[in-house]
Amino acid sequence: ARTLNAVRAPEVGLLLTRLQYGALGPERVVRTLLARHAHLLAARLCELLGLSEMKVAVVHHWGKAKIGGAAASLSDEALLAALAPKLDATAGASHARLAAEALAVGRRGLAARLLEKEEDATRRVPLLLQMGEERLALTSAVAHGDAELIYLLLLHLKARLPS
Repeated sequence: ARTLNAVRAPEVGLLLTRLQYGALGPERVVRTLLARHAHLLAARLCELLGLSEMKVAVVHHWGKAKIGGAAASLSDEALLAALAPKLDATAGASHARLAAEALAVGRRGLAARLLEKEEDATRRVPLLLQMGEERLALTSAVAHGDAELIYLLLLHLKARLPS
């Protein structure tokens, strides 16, 4: 009942009956809220209903919307200060996914700062290579000790060599 009341609020405007909610399921309702950019409500519903995987999706969607909609005058540091606490507080959230979005919209500095916070080298190294940061990628791959990452890096470097 609390879920239905929350989504029926005038600012959300998602008029659902119990039968419709039951047919859609909570995940589809959360996706609909994301499409309407009702991120806070979507996150609270995920917490209320125990949907941890959907909570990660909500945080990623919110972060992408925040990066894409940020004014050019907003510094990368200010944007990072807004994004980092939410990412750090959400288990399973990837800094690299938002770094890819930042890179796509031309915020290279923000992408680099987000990648510094990414713990998973398998997500970090390919983006560093995409950014042209081969030295950082090499350091990260060697520190992680993953032979496949090192091999990926070597193949990338070989492709960049003049023939």
